[in-house]
Amino acid sequence: MNLPRVQAVLQGITTYSPRAFEDFAPPDPTCFGCYLTAFVGTEDSGPADAFDFLVCTPLWLGQCFAEGGGPSGASPGPGYAWSSDGRVLFGSGLLLVERWSAQAIHAAVDEQCQATAGPDWGAVASRLGRVLVWEYGYRYDAHVDAHPGPSFPPERV
Repeated sequence: MNLPRVQAVLQGITTYSPRAFEDFAPPDPTCFGCYLTAFVGTEDSGPADAFDFLVCTPLWLGQCFAEGGGPSGASPGPGYAWSSDGRVLFGSGLLLVERWSAQAIHAAVDEQCQATAGPDWGAVASRLGRVLVWEYGYRYDAHVDAHPGPSFPPERV
């Protein structure tokens, strides 16, 4: 039986600055945090969905804690939430790097895409969404909630 297989394909990465990703560099390449968006589609080069992520250095992230952290202190940004005591930071879509390298970041995201496949785009995007924040993740969850299937894992007989 030959089941359909959909493969994630990285189509590009953009910054939230006027400069192209390939030309962008933070002022201090060893201490920074910035948001990027990866556009990922399928092998047929159709439309792409946006997957957001924060790329930062451990030094920069440490400064978020040193500057107070917690619910009223410094935060890396959307997608992150401090525990009520301000000692733990939950987050998704985080890429930690030693220093800025557009080539290394692109290669890492591309590697994740190459490792992500499934029977349909929803499954592929949901799987990639475990690493990068998928723009439609909430819609996919709503769809799964509205169309429940067999329980998982299946009950053992």
